[in-house]
Amino acid sequence: MSMYKLLSFPYPHRLKQMVEKLLMYADIRIDVNTFLGFVLFYSLGLGFVVSYLFNVVLGFSPALIFLLVFLFIHIGTYIWLVLSADARARLAEQVLPDALQLMSANIRSGLTVDKALFLAARPEFGPLKAEIELAAKEMMTGKTLEDALEGISKRIRSKNLEITIDLVVQGLHSGGVLTESLDRIADVLRNREFVQKEIRANILMYLTFIFFAVGVGGPALYAISSFLAQMLSENMKLLMHNIPSGKSSLGFGMGFAMSTVPISPSFLVHFSLASIISSCILGSFALGLISKGKTKEGFKYIIPLIILALTVFFSIRFILFHLLGSMFFS
Repeated sequence: MSMYKLLSFPYPHRLKQMVEKLLMYADIRIDVNTFLGFVLFYSLGLGFVVSYLFNVVLGFSPALIFLLVFLFIHIGTYIWLVLSADARARLAEQVLPDALQLMSANIRSGLTVDKALFLAARPEFGPLKAEIELAAKEMMTGKTLEDALEGISKRIRSKNLEITIDLVVQGLHSGGVLTESLDRIADVLRNREFVQKEIRANILMYLTFIFFAVGVGGPALYAISSFLAQMLSENMKLLMHNIPSGKSSLGFGMGFAMSTVPISPSFLVHFSLASIISSCILGSFALGLISKGKTKEGFKYIIPLIILALTVFFSIRFILFHLLGSMFFS
């Protein structure tokens, strides 16, 4: 038994089953215990290294940094598996109408169902090719068409694929002609894909607006406001320093009291960064939900949005301090 398999013992059985399914959906052919042991080994090693560096260089708590790195690797691995499984399912859905019509044409040419299914496995069908070949081989070894097709939907996590196979099976059970059922389902899938493309084209403006607001507009406003707050804070401190102590609390008789600003500029910067990052995460989920209909599709936008937003934030602050800093800060 390998070292990685031994390291997988802390993980519960239910978690192993979930990861095993995700590995199958993503077509990653590796033992689940080996995979989890590998993740645990490198999350522990990287956690120790990063926590030590942050403690030495920046003085951060090593326990907190270790926990964050450990959780980040595990959550990131789960997100990667989910996105890989969804990407594989999406590719299968795109070529499914062509595969159904090709299988129908093969049956019309006089081939048996298993031969027609096997010859419908074309290289351009991507992940669906291997699944069609496997289903055809299962039929040759004695499995029914229904069981072989249902096996495809169990190995690819796609609701559309599952519904399509259920329709084919129900058509066979109701006495329908297989070729006609395949052609009609293929036409329905093509029409549905066409409608979805039109919808995505119509909502492109909303996606652009959300991306610009979260990645550019919000960080720019935070940068300007934090700069102005720091400018006012520094000027207020300078003014209070120059006012005689007997008059500082009276405000020169103008009816208001003057005091120092209780919020530090560093707090405003940290608050701005926290708001920007949280806005990027929520905005990414909104982009995924609007564009693909699933919030988890927004995971791939999180890192690019955060990088863009932080770049805009620090760039504008840098420009403001170099252009106007000499006028307000001395």
